[in-house]
Amino acid sequence: MVKGCFVILLLTESDYNVLGYYFKDKKLDFEITSDLFLRLNLDHSKNEFSLLKLKNVIIESYLYNFKGKISRKALGIIIGILLEEDEDPEKFRVPLRNSAATLEISNLLEISAEDFESKLKEIYSEHLETLDDLSHADALKESIIDRTKEMLSGDKKERKAAQELLQKIEDGVPSRITEYYKGAENALKNLDYEKASKLLKRPQKFLKNFLKKIWPRILMRGLHYL
Repeated sequence: MVKGCFVILLLTESDYNVLGYYFKDKKLDFEITSDLFLRLNLDHSKNEFSLLKLKNVIIESYLYNFKGKISRKALGIIIGILLEEDEDPEKFRVPLRNSAATLEISNLLEISAEDFESKLKEIYSEHLETLDDLSHADALKESIIDRTKEMLSGDKKERKAAQELLQKIEDGVPSRITEYYKGAENALKNLDYEKASKLLKRPQKFLKNFLKKIWPRILMRGLHYL
C-alpha cells in the first residue's frame, strides 16, 4: 500500500524546496530532513530511481529532469512514495514516471502550497493509488467521501449527485463493489482482460457520477501493478 507521497523541487545542485506531501493517513509522521535529502540526492546522482529503507517505511523515488524553458530555473523534481515494508517498489516505477510528467506542466515555481497540496492529492488518486488499495471497502468509502466533498462545492447538479453518493455509502455499496475489484484483480493476473473489463463495468449503475471521474483509469491502474 502507498502510505503517501512527496515532491522535492531541485533548484540548483545544492538548493532544494520540498513542495509538499500527501499522506493517506493524516497521522503519519514523516518529513524530508536535510540529511534525508542528501541521501536521496546522492542516490539520484547515480540512478533515476532510488530505494531507501528507513525504520518503518520504504521510500521509492524517481528523479525527473526538466526540459524546455522551466529547466532554466529548476533542474527537476524528485517525486517519492512511502510504502509498507511488504510492498514491491518496482511496480510503482511507471506510475512515478507518469506522475512526474504530469507535474512538469504545472507552474511549480509559483504554485501556492494550498494549490500544490490539492494537485498532489489528485495525482495520488490518479496514478499512485493501487487497485489493491481500493479493493477494501473502507478505502473505497473514503475515496467516495473525498469525491463528494469536491462535488458539494459545485453546482446544483453536482450537489445532488453528491447526496446520491452518500446514500450509496449508507446502503453498503462499497462492500459490494470490493467483490468486483477482487474478481477483476484475479482476472488481470490471469491476463483475462475481457473478464476484468466486464467486472469493472458492473458497479457503474451504482456510482455513475463517481465512476465518471475515476473508473476509466482503474483498468490501466491494474495493468501497471501486475
